[in-house]
Parts: sequence; structure tokens; C-alpha cells
Amino acid sequence: MMNKDLPLKVRHIFSELDPLIWNGIWLDVLEALLSSPSMPSIWEEIIAQISLNKKKYPSIGNSQFMKWELKAFVAQAVTSVNKNYNKETFTAEFEKYFSKKGYNINRDIINEIYQIINN
Repeated sequence: MMNKDLPLKVRHIFSELDPLIWNGIWLDVLEALLSSPSMPSIWEEIIAQISLNKKKYPSIGNSQFMKWELKAFVAQAVTSVNKNYNKETFTAEFEKYFSKKGYNINRDIINEIYQIINN
């Protein structure tokens, strides 16, 4: 299931999944994001943006913040799938999401994420 080239942080956070949470559409989307050969570099970019943003929240531990933010990213992807967004709406919603988080993620990456979870 999990791509061996994923960043260690991603592999660690998603290695032991609670089956009560990670089932159905949640698990399907996560598996797509973890298994795609295109995702390691995207995860790296998201991690880099999380690390930059972490400076705004000094009272939260680094690993806890990373865990929350990576899971929030997956939750955003699940929401987009649940709402059956077309590519344009998906892109607009993810641009809004990343902007609200203060992340500088370009449209090409968002389009790639769309392709991965909607193939």
C-alpha cells in the first residue's frame, strides 16, 4: 500500500491506522495518496510548507503539529471526494485551503493531487 519513497514523517504518521477512522472513503483516499509514485515529492512540498508555517505556533510540538497538518491535508482531500468536486472546484477549494493555512502550493501540485485521487 505505502510507497517506499514517501518521506519518513509521512510513513511514520500513517503507519498504524485506527480502523474506526481509516475505512471507506477515508482509507481509499489515503491509500491513493500513499501509494502513488507521484506523491513523494508532493508530500515533501507539503512538509516543507508545514515546517515554515510551524514558526507561527511555537507552543505546539513539532511532531504533533506535523501530524495534525498532514491529517488535515488528507481530510481536505476526503472532503473534496465526498463532495464530488470537478477539477475546477477541487483546485479552487484546495487553493483556498492552502492559502488559509499560509502554504505556498502551486496549482500544478493541486492538479496532480486531483489526478491521483480521482484516477
